[in-house]
Amino acid sequence: MKKVVLMYDEATGNIQDMEGVIILHSWLGLRYEEVPETSRDNVNDPLHKLKELKAMGMSVEDIKDLKEIGLL
Repeated sequence: MKKVVLMYDEATGNIQDMEGVIILHSWLGLRYEEVPETSRDNVNDPLHKLKELKAMGMSVEDIKDLKEIGLL
């Protein structure tokens, strides 16, 4: 069994899968729970790792060094 994350639009009641395909129209008033960003959201961003390293305070030279020794 697998867990599935669907996107719910409160305004329209539409439910979509992760690819944007509408699964169900107009289920207004559906109770939901906020879900933190998933790694799937970052899969489409090829610079995600670099952005995280930069946010951690690493310099471009540090990142290049990590790349050269095969850690990235």
